[in-house]
Formats: sequence, C-alpha cells, structure tokens
Amino acid sequence: HDEHNEEHYELDEHHEHEHGEHHEHDHGEHHEEHYELDEHHEHEHGEHNEEHYEHDEHHDHDHDHEHDEHHEEHYEHDEHHDHDHDHEHDEHHEHEQGHHNGGEVQNVKLESQAAHEYPVEEDEAVNHLEDHKKKQSQEEEEVTHEGESREQKHDAAELHHEEVKHTTEEQHEVHPVQLHVEEEEQQQELPAGHAEQDNHKKNNKGGLLPHTQEVHHFVKPRKTPLTQPIRWDPIEYDLREDSDDEFEMRTILRPVYDEENSQVLQFKNGEPDYQGELLSCFDEPNLLYRIFNRKEKTWAFYNDTLHYEMHVQFTFGKHSMLEPLENTKMYTKPDGEHLAEVYVYPGETEMFVKGKVNGFTSKLRAVPLSDDYCKRRQELAEETIHQEMAQIKELVGDEKDAEKVLKLCLEHNLPFVDLEFPPCQDSLDTGAKKPFKQLPWARPSSYLPDNLVDQVRLFRGPIRPGEFDQGELGDVWLMCSVAAVSENPEDILKMFRHPAGAEAGKKERAIGAYRVTFNKNGLWRSVIVDDYLPISGGKPKYAKSNRDLAELWPSILQKAFAKMHGSYASICSGDPLHALQDLTGFPCCRFDSAFAAASCSSKDDFFQDWVKYTKAHHQMLLSTPGKVTNDENSNDLKLAKRYLGVGLQSGHVYRVLEAQYFAERKLRLVKLRNAWGRNAEWNGDWCSDDNKWEQYPEVAQACRFEKDERSTFWMSWRACLCYFNGGGVCFSHPLLNDYRVPSKFVAGTPSCVFEVNVEQPTWMCFTISQRDRRGRQGFNEYQPVMLSVAQPLENDLYKVVENSSNDASHPLRDKWIFFQARDISLLHRFLPEHSPYLVIPRLMQVDGQEGEVPYVIGFSCNKVVGHDGVTVQFKTIDKDNKVMHNFPKFEPEVEPVMAEYQVKPPHKGYAELKQGEAVY
Repeated sequence: HDEHNEEHYELDEHHEHEHGEHHEHDHGEHHEEHYELDEHHEHEHGEHNEEHYEHDEHHDHDHDHEHDEHHEEHYEHDEHHDHDHDHEHDEHHEHEQGHHNGGEVQNVKLESQAAHEYPVEEDEAVNHLEDHKKKQSQEEEEVTHEGESREQKHDAAELHHEEVKHTTEEQHEVHPVQLHVEEEEQQQELPAGHAEQDNHKKNNKGGLLPHTQEVHHFVKPRKTPLTQPIRWDPIEYDLREDSDDEFEMRTILRPVYDEENSQVLQFKNGEPDYQGELLSCFDEPNLLYRIFNRKEKTWAFYNDTLHYEMHVQFTFGKHSMLEPLENTKMYTKPDGEHLAEVYVYPGETEMFVKGKVNGFTSKLRAVPLSDDYCKRRQELAEETIHQEMAQIKELVGDEKDAEKVLKLCLEHNLPFVDLEFPPCQDSLDTGAKKPFKQLPWARPSSYLPDNLVDQVRLFRGPIRPGEFDQGELGDVWLMCSVAAVSENPEDILKMFRHPAGAEAGKKERAIGAYRVTFNKNGLWRSVIVDDYLPISGGKPKYAKSNRDLAELWPSILQKAFAKMHGSYASICSGDPLHALQDLTGFPCCRFDSAFAAASCSSKDDFFQDWVKYTKAHHQMLLSTPGKVTNDENSNDLKLAKRYLGVGLQSGHVYRVLEAQYFAERKLRLVKLRNAWGRNAEWNGDWCSDDNKWEQYPEVAQACRFEKDERSTFWMSWRACLCYFNGGGVCFSHPLLNDYRVPSKFVAGTPSCVFEVNVEQPTWMCFTISQRDRRGRQGFNEYQPVMLSVAQPLENDLYKVVENSSNDASHPLRDKWIFFQARDISLLHRFLPEHSPYLVIPRLMQVDGQEGEVPYVIGFSCNKVVGHDGVTVQFKTIDKDNKVMHNFPKFEPEVEPVMAEYQVKPPHKGYAELKQGEAVY
C-alpha cells in the first residue's frame, strides 16, 4: 500500500525487566516500527499478553503466536466505512461518480477495514445527453405551396394575413434531431425589454450579439390554466400503518386525468402554456417541444426538462414575414434572412414568432442552467424568505435554537423558518471544495400547482423501495440505504413520528416544520427542519418522490440528514452501512475481506453466515465496482458495458434478500434486488429465463420462484462473488429494545461499565460509538477502542471471555484488538449460569490523546431490560484494575454509579430520557 504505516507495540509480560529493542524496516513506502517490552506477570508464568498497535487502512494483519493464553492487543486504524471526502464539482454536472480521496477520483476496491466512500453519481441527464453530441442538420428540398407535405404545411404554412407566392422558395422541414449539449457560455448583458426586431446589434464578426433574457418571476406566471383532473380519488393505503392518522392519510386524494385528451400524461415536468400541434425537437422525448398553432399562425417552444435551458435559434428565409413575440430577439442579416433567438427555461413556454414562414434552418442547444439564471431565481426567492425571517427575528432576537423558535412560531401562527439551517447558500455548500451553483429555495406551496397545495403530505401512498428520485446531490450512499430501510415501511414512518404525539406533529407541519429521528453519534436525536427545499426548474433539485411532488418524505429526510452534518455538501459521498446505522440505530459491519477471500476458499462459513443473516431479516448490501464516465477510453466505461452485458449496473448497490443452500446439489443461490427498485435484467445463471428453474422444480419451489417477477432476481453464489466486490450487513431486528448511555474515558478509564444479569439465555448487542467526523472540520482520526465481556470464575475473579472485532457476529476470544473506527459492536449470548457478567469499554491510550474522550454505549435486547429476567446495572471501575492493563483475569472492583440513558421501545421512533443506577 502507498504510504502504508504500521506500528506495533508488543507487551511481553513474562519477564521482570524491560527490553528497549527498536526495529525499523523500510520496504518501499511501507514502514513498520516495533517496540517490544517485557514485563512480569504477578501470577501465572505461562500467560503472555501481546499488545499490537496497527495503523492499517486496508487490511487486518493477524499475527498468531504459539503461547499458552496468548492475548494480543491490536490497534487498527479502521477507516471502517468512513472517509469524508469533499465532493468535486464539475462546472456543468456538479458531481462525478467515483471514490474520492484527497480530491482525486479513484476506483477503489472495497476492502474490510477500508474506507468505502460510495461513488457519487453524475447528473443522469448529462450522461444521457452527452451520448447525443452531434451537430443537427436539416435537409433542404424545393416545394411549392400546392405540393408541400403534411409536415411542410406545419412548418412552411402561411402564418400571416398576407400571402407571398414563391413557388420555388426553399422550405426547411423540422424533424426531431439528436440533442446537442454545449458548454455553458458566459452571456453578455443586454438591456431588458420587449421582444424586438433588431437590425443593428452586431458583434465585431458581423453576427448577433449574445442573446440575453431577463427573469422576472421565481415561477413564471401561466397565461392558460393547467389541465384540471376529471375527478379526485382516495388513495388506497393500509391505514393500520398509521392507525392514529398522524400523517393525515385518510384525507389524501389523487388527481385523475382524462387519459385520451390530457397532455399531463405526455409530459414529465409540467405542460405547455400554449395550445397547438406538438413536435418533439429531439429524438428523446421530454426535452424540447415546438408548438404550432395553425389558426393563430404562431410558434412557441416548451422545455420539459428540469436542469437545462434550451437555446433556440432559427434562421428564416428572406421572404418570411414574421414578428418576434415576447422574449424573442430577431435580427435581419445582410442577405435578407431573419435570425430569431429565444431561451426556454425549465418547465416554461416561450412564445417565438408569428407570421409567414418561407423556409428556415435551426440550431437548438441544451445548456446547463447558467449561473446568472440560478442567481436571479435565488434573488427572487429570497425576497419571501427574508420577509418571513424578519418576522421571526422580531420575536426571537438572536435566538436560533430550532425548538425555541418553533415554539414561538406556533404561538404566533407564523411560517417556520429554521434559523439553525436557513434556506441559503451556506446550507448547500459549506465544507465543499468548490462552491455549488446558487439555487433558489422554495416551499411546496410556491412550486406546486394550486390544486395540489392542500394535498401536501409526508406520505401519499404506500412506501416502496425505489419510489423516490435521489436527485443530483451525489449522496447515493444515503439514498440507497433509505431504499433498503423502506423495505419495511414502518421503519420509515417511525422516523417521522412526533415525540409528543400525532396532534403535535400536525400542528407543526401546518406551519412548515418537520421532525426526523436519527441515531447520530450513538444517541437518538430529533432533527427539526422547515420545508424550504433547493429548487431547479420548479421542482426539488435533490431527493424527491418520483410519483407525486406533493409527497415530501424523501426531501425532508435528506434535508434533515444534511442539517445534522452541516450542509448538503457534507453528505456527498459515503458508506451505505454508515447511513443504515444512522437511520436505524442497528449495528453494521463490512465484510469486504471475507467476501474477497470466499472466491478462493473451500470453506462454506461465509455463505452460511449469509443464510443466517437473511433468515434473521438482517439488511445486507452488495456493491459493484466502477464509476460512471463518458470517456470512451476509460476502463470504467468498458467495465460498465461489460456489466450491462449481463444485466447489472457498475458502481451500484444491491440489496441481498435471501441466501439458499441445497446440499443435495451443492447449490448456493442468492436473491437480490436493485436498491432503487428498478427492473432487474440479470441474464446469467439462474436468471428469470434460465431453463434451470424447469429442470430443478424443487429448487424453484424452495425459492418461491416467479418467472414474471422483474424487481428481484436470483444468481449463483459463484456469479455473486464474480460480479460484486464487497458489502456489509446491518443487524436489524424489528423487536429490539434499544438503550443508549452517554459516557467518557478519563485518562483511559471508562466512566461506566455494565453488570448484566439474565435468568435465561439472552442475546444482546453492545456498541461503542464515537462522534462522527463527517462535517467536522479539522477532525482526522477516531480513537482506538474495544469492548470486553467478562464472566465470574469460582475464586471470586473475573475472566475476559470475548473481545470485540470488526465483525459483531464473530467476536474474538484470544486477542485484544483495538479498532480505530466510528462504531464497534459485539454480539454475545448471555447465560444465567455465568451471570453476572461485566461489559467493559476500553480505550487504548496513545500519544497526543485528550484527557477526556467522549463516547456512547448502546445495547439492544429482544427483552425489556429491567423486566423479563434481564437487568443491567451501571458501575464504575478503578483505573488500576488489571483488566484495564490487558490482564485476562481480574478482581471485580466495581461500585454503583448514576447515569443518564435513553430508552427506545421497538414500536417507537423516538427515545425517552431516564436516569438511575440501573435500567428500569
């Protein structure tokens, strides 16, 4: 590994004296330092404790030695899911998908203990449109008015009252063309004004000066009403999931349009504001449309995109008799031809020309929204925001605390604006290496059609994976985790439940305030946000519902997550397993090393783990290698084509739903779902069309195989190991009671250890969490920590029986390994005959460490602690206790201590704060 640093501190407590042997090895850029210290055990000459301090960003290095009761303490620099890399922005499509390290995009293979920054996606529209970078051309043909074709009648018909008879005039027919995306140009400002015919504004090359177009409204007023639904139907929904109607689902109505006559179903992001015959200007639909009104002899254009301004330029024949409309600028060239230009912004309709057309050529460009356009929209939106904030500040002064501000807004019935995370540019790009484009912010009441404003809800239908669009932020690592959580809709609903009850939630939402509960830094936290969202083209730019813009939960969840980390930029790029833990509170572990080793191992242990995980309904994610690119010579593009050839997507995340083993056939199968719920087209072994399902009906029956099911698919274990490069598991469980105890290490000693008693065998999971470094400037490394479980011996001593590892389900029995990671977990089966146990948080002290190191201990159990035969008491332990110095046996010198803790039952999404010497 480049600049791979490894340090070992080995303690040999077998002798009375100390050796100061110092060894340095230089292998290229691989540096190791060994410090060997011999000490004497007070008892048991055969015990040998070895403390290993590894600074290793990519692999576990286990050094096994043959000693009786050999104990190894291993300090691993575990970038266990979490390098925060600021997101690189491209001038036009803000994000490039890839692993980011130090500002450079890298194709990083997933490794256990390695930083896994899930790749940031490019703007999908840009990727798609770049494939069509070809100059458009129009065929010319001689026609007469009497003999013109149907399309020519549309394009060259008389649009003026005066008829000009030129039977040999060239007519230029507009056909759909391939989209030509050009780099965004800096436009020279020209005076504003009505559309004009301009014969003088030439540049020094004899051409027309760059076209400019003023923006006067945040949302351009329509001249014609939107298509109205023929009726409103109730939405079918299982109300048992919202029995107290906290989210007002009983009053949801869905607009139903006339399928035969409605244009609403034809367009993706709005509808034209002018009636006439429609022609798509490009091969791809939902980009730019030309509208021709034969009766009024008028042309108009409608832009059905969200993120592109369409630059429309036509050169009409010299015998054309036209007047420019509204924002159209027209210039008569020296040869008599007329050049007309207009910009069509997202979701808007621009009137173009009126009159008689006698031949034309055209040039159409899709250009990413200019900085001037975005800035002007932002300025227009800020007028309302500043007014609302001024009203609030009159009441609260300099107070910014969201709870206090929200309380006063409720008392005075004012629209809530979150002063902690205001709708401004800083909330977008704080911490980014390059600034984001300036964006306007708006509430749903501003960007939605009037008939949908009173239908705004968090949820407007069943929650399903993939029922939302991640947008253009580049936080696919978060969004794919949200999709995984949405496999169980109740888990999403719980995140939005109000701690004070349904009525309190309704009152807050009525003034634009929302709460989302996360587990951050080990503690449950309710995050308050307003409903202002970054907007592009009249719709939310980032996460949003892809079936109904009046459904807000994806946008609000993403905004609350961004607030929790300081900005939207701070959540660009990351590990899906970290996001899963923040969303659910359940411990997560990566298994990249085991996954890589499985392909060349004859053992079946790893696959059997998968069988157990899926039967227990734990959430498992797999990722494919690569990143999105348009470079024809790129290895990533070649990889993407290879994966598409077998029906998979490179640089993507998939959810593991089942793992099945058929011993009689030595067959291992895995069932997967695309985390976005898109159709799966896997065409390899055991795909939907594979005849093996017919050859082996017993396998099909056991797998509940349905040939027509396209949202999920099966593949062989061998194919899985071939096409995926790693992943992890979230130890989720629907019936766990969750407890959180904020604590701290003082000079390496924990402020609280835990005495556990059980009356019957009980599984519990303990987690030690440090403060997340995401969004924290200047914070580089986590402290090396470990969890130890000890049980009593017959001679009033305790013995450490298990220590935490990088895999919660496989703790270590004979090694002491400290992991430098955000979260470390340990699953243990507690037995009555070995009670009471002690669970001891550990910190390895290193140079430069602060005197106090805060952390949180979380533990979960499928029984109610304090009842159901399970008790957990809070204790203190002396700093000189031998267990704090890596002795396996020690005296239980502990005393009771008071502690604050959170309790969250499985049916609630928020926690209750309690205090005591034990959980009750």
